[in-house]
Amino acid sequence: MLQRFEDFRPYLHRFRDDCGVDRDIPKDASPEDIRRVAIVNLIPSVSEQRKFAALLDEMAAFDVITGKLQRDNITVAAVRDIFDIVLDDYDGMEKYLAADAIIIEYPLFESDLAKIQAGLDKTLQRNENRR
Repeated sequence: MLQRFEDFRPYLHRFRDDCGVDRDIPKDASPEDIRRVAIVNLIPSVSEQRKFAALLDEMAAFDVITGKLQRDNITVAAVRDIFDIVLDDYDGMEKYLAADAIIIEYPLFESDLAKIQAGLDKTLQRNENRR
């Protein structure tokens, strides 16, 4: 939806002068007729447009990140680097990338993998070594 707004943004200034309701409305038109709404009331203000632009920029960054995470040849180290960047750049992402986050499908496997990457593979239990 934000991308559609971004596509139309260069043309929004053309509607700024339309402050009145369409004068060609028939007298017997219903009160709910959409032509009774001044289109200028539907156009975001400059501050709202800036917020939309900032959201679009963030969404574009997340689109790049998710694209990288979906590559077939990505390594676990690269995923960890990407997650570290996300945690540094975006406040509030800790709960989504925590060890007990809802997105974790196999928590035991992932905790064991973290141990191996940290060089703690000698601390794995016997049943953990078999996985």
